Amino acid sequence: MESGLKAITSSVNAELKEDETGSNHNLLEKLQES
Repeated sequence: MESGLKAITSSVNAELKEDETGSNHNLLEKLQES
């Protein structure tokens, strides 16, 4: 489980680095769906 959380965290961080403004809302929606 912990390794899964680390994978999610790293992918989230990568997305935030790509677009720190526009993708934040979409990212939150994605997290809430899962």
